[in-house]
Amino acid sequence: MSFSSPRRRLITAVASQAGERAWLIIQRLAEAPLFLTFWGMQAWGEWLLLTAFVQYLQLTNLGIGNAAHNEAVIATGAGESEQAGAILATLHGALWGLCIGSAFILVLLITIFNPVPLLNLLTMDDTTARFIVIVLLCQLILKLHITVPYASLSAVGLYPLASQLNLGLAVCEFIPVMVLLPLGYGPMAVASITTIITLMGYFAFWGTALRYVPWLGFGWRRASWEIMRQLWRPSLGMAAFNLGTLLNVQGFRIAAGLTLGPSALALLAVLRTFGQTLVQLSGIFTMSFRPELSAMHGRGDKVSFQRLARMNVQLAFWLALPLAFAGIFGGQWLIALWTGGKVEATFISILLTLSAALLEVFWRNTMSPAIAINRHNRIAIAYLLIFGMFNVALTIPLASALQEEGALFALLTGQVLMILVVGRLALPAYGETNFVDWLNNVMLPPVGLILSIWNRRHDRIVIFSFPMASIGSICRLQAPKWNDAGGCHPC
Repeated sequence: MSFSSPRRRLITAVASQAGERAWLIIQRLAEAPLFLTFWGMQAWGEWLLLTAFVQYLQLTNLGIGNAAHNEAVIATGAGESEQAGAILATLHGALWGLCIGSAFILVLLITIFNPVPLLNLLTMDDTTARFIVIVLLCQLILKLHITVPYASLSAVGLYPLASQLNLGLAVCEFIPVMVLLPLGYGPMAVASITTIITLMGYFAFWGTALRYVPWLGFGWRRASWEIMRQLWRPSLGMAAFNLGTLLNVQGFRIAAGLTLGPSALALLAVLRTFGQTLVQLSGIFTMSFRPELSAMHGRGDKVSFQRLARMNVQLAFWLALPLAFAGIFGGQWLIALWTGGKVEATFISILLTLSAALLEVFWRNTMSPAIAINRHNRIAIAYLLIFGMFNVALTIPLASALQEEGALFALLTGQVLMILVVGRLALPAYGETNFVDWLNNVMLPPVGLILSIWNRRHDRIVIFSFPMASIGSICRLQAPKWNDAGGCHPC
């Protein structure tokens, strides 16, 4: 399988990511009516609490997975495939060591402390709760180790294939849930079956990677402490992103659930799922463009990098904007239809949810190019403090005072602050020094926009129309080659 053309890679990646995000949206939308119908508000709320605590194990990789992924793509873009292989071998060894140690600590904690009174569980006994935690822990460890073959496929330009494998795994994990719940099975069966499917996906990823990536080896024979030291700083930044995300998603669930109760948490879960639809759709461009941005950085192709980085923000924002307006005015009807009338949302709660989601789309895509080249540490600190800690801390008092709408207002406040901070820190990190020019560019509607590109090699003007043809314009652009002194070689 070959995706040798950058244009083909980007278009195929966008299509693959669209399928993956569409399935994720379908899955999230299907979860609420399924769990509410067959388990009820209380049992679903307890399942959300248990999965929230297990998800904190993601912090055990200390962000090294994402940092090593970016470095491997950059190294391959610079023609250093052996270095990329050593980076991924180092990642593989580090993940095993970190996961084994952290899993031991978590199992010890749930053995000592009974999760039933701790989490106020009413539909599960202590044996069931502990079993679910251990099984979900195994599933999470497998998913963390899929990072290695996924990164290797991205490094050789096969990130569309990696995205397709991810989609296949997500579909295979959720289909049994759709079957088990109507048949009356509970959390133990759901956790067990989905973990077995994840194990099969783990072997599928590794088999595909070993077939298409000749320099990839299974294991950590080529691991290096020198590479580990080089990855340490960007890894800590990635760890801050992971912790901030967990605090914002799972920490918010815990704070809101303990303050308002499991039933209110189920309502908030429905609203956040509704709002995160916009963020998931914007991720089509973020995740499709990021490997190509890393490779462009490795090649020193600054012109194409800047164009693709701006397009990333522009396409995502203008995709989300009309959907947000439609959701604000039709959201009450959609949520009632979606949940079969079991959840009733107010207009204010929907307005708060979708406004926060639209702001999140803008700043997430703005900071994505900085993450692609591992220049994100200052952004990550702000992300952790504002998007993570500040939001959770603000949720508790506002939820106590204003109930569900107070919790949603806490999320919106964090998004406003993130817009200001990301604009200040992210743009200079990847060379955007003219803020006004950048803002004018990304705020132009992409539909019907005409892009004129000066092609130096053929001395002509080439015109493309947005949105999809613009991807081709980026890839066909004969960008000037940059020398070590920052000058431009003649084309």
